[in-house]
Amino acid sequence: MKKLNFLPRAQAFNTGSDLWVTVLDANSKWIPEFDWHLNFMISRFFHRAQTEKRKELLEIMEGCEIESVNLKIPVTSMKEPLLVESSSLLPNKYFLLVPHGDLELLGPEFKTAWLKLNKPSTRFFITSKVDPQDFNRAVVSLDSMTEFSAVIA
Repeated sequence: MKKLNFLPRAQAFNTGSDLWVTVLDANSKWIPEFDWHLNFMISRFFHRAQTEKRKELLEIMEGCEIESVNLKIPVTSMKEPLLVESSSLLPNKYFLLVPHGDLELLGPEFKTAWLKLNKPSTRFFITSKVDPQDFNRAVVSLDSMTEFSAVIA
């Protein structure tokens, strides 16, 4: 059975895996770094989601004849993963932002995207809350032929 290769943080953005995966976590050190390298695609995704939520609320208010006010609706969660073709911005092919916590990083959202991309070599960017041994067991059970690596923040 293959073992998950843990990389030092200094090698996090080196080449070596086609798919990079992390989770949406307000305390994550990875999100600002990825947002910068991806030309703020993550920020724009949440801004668009905020605008769409605001439009929905304004339509409801209008239907109920409630006076419109200047609303700022923060979007801090997401339902679907965000998959970005990132080969021109990062030394990989794809970046996947999963909407759940570290313990669910290998959940159905990841598995669906990973299978659709034909099981690419994958690097996980995880927080220190994750037990490396538990994560290793979960990852290697996915596929014995795919290369997996992880970096802990």
